[in-house]
Amino acid sequence: MIKLYVEYVLDKHTPRENARSSAYHSSHVGANLAVSMATKKSMAYSIAKTVVGSFSVSNIVRAEINKKGLFLINAADLYGKVQKSAMAARKLQVIDPGYYNLLRINNIEMLYVYIDPVISKTMKKIRSNSNLSFDEIVNILNSMAR
Repeated sequence: MIKLYVEYVLDKHTPRENARSSAYHSSHVGANLAVSMATKKSMAYSIAKTVVGSFSVSNIVRAEINKKGLFLINAADLYGKVQKSAMAARKLQVIDPGYYNLLRINNIEMLYVYIDPVISKTMKKIRSNSNLSFDEIVNILNSMAR
């Protein structure tokens, strides 16, 4: 997605002979996934522990609560992530319709939420000054990596 943004900005703001740049970067989603899974499991355990501690519940009922508790937490977590992704995509559609359409063509506009913190500052810098040279744009794009 960042590669698409870099290509989009360079195509939009530079002459044709300088349309491509070596300013490609990657995003890190793995850490978010690991933390999310640990949070879900700990919440499911906490809910089950609270329910079991409040009532005298048999072992069979405890196992069912653990299964259903994790399912409910997963469902709520999924809904929250979809909602957050939709809000970020809607924000991008208003801020930069061209880049939004590029992501939509590739069916990845809902993943924008993961790169929004990195790319939004760069978008502001590029939008705020319309008289940027090619070298200034490349420097701004390279600053995303820092």
